[in-house]
Amino acid sequence: MIIDCHAHLVPPSLLEAIRSQAAQFPSIRQIEDGGSLGFSFAGGKPTRPVSKPLSDLPARLKWMDEQKIERQAAVVRDQPHAGKLRRILADRGQQLGRHQMGVAIDDH
Repeated sequence: MIIDCHAHLVPPSLLEAIRSQAAQFPSIRQIEDGGSLGFSFAGGKPTRPVSKPLSDLPARLKWMDEQKIERQAAVVRDQPHAGKLRRILADRGQQLGRHQMGVAIDDH
């Protein structure tokens, strides 16, 4: 079994939740850019917009099949909002078929 233990993932459901629940994330400034979203955390330097491969789950699963990767692990690091992000990811979990993606929240 092959496990990718350093995956980068921004599920579409997380982007949708951040957009629709902006008031719950007061320290996150959203920056719309060509249909994608960038962020500025706590007044810091803005991130690049989220690239399509980071949130295109069908393409991710196809690539995993091609590489014979059965599992991926991703870590969400956002201390001020870790609990809220954990709930969003749990509430809006993606159905990934036979693939398993683990998401850990580092809230320390």
